[in-house]
Amino acid sequence: MLDSFASVFRVLGDPTRLEMLGLLRIRDICVCEFVQLFDLSQPSISQHLHRLKEAGLVTGHRRGMWVLYRLAEDLPPVVTAALDALPRPLPREERLRAMDSDMVCAAVSGMGR
Repeated sequence: MLDSFASVFRVLGDPTRLEMLGLLRIRDICVCEFVQLFDLSQPSISQHLHRLKEAGLVTGHRRGMWVLYRLAEDLPPVVTAALDALPRPLPREERLRAMDSDMVCAAVSGMGR
């Protein structure tokens, strides 16, 4: 029990992952969008999402050829409280709201050329 709590706190201790969780409160997000939002490589974003998924904080679902991530339905209360306490708006929130996920993913995958 304590090990799982410690694992969650380690995951939440990273500012990028914490902001990713905050952005997932707005809507489901594709790796492609996270790449653009954070200006990080796809492998780096995938590693962050892997850690979030391992901790049981996010799930992925397919939409066509892309995987969209969303917050897990049964977040621990401590995670919900942490997300509630995040300053609003989040640094990348406005950019996310302005993004068209289909266009971003098509451009990243080379289909938009």
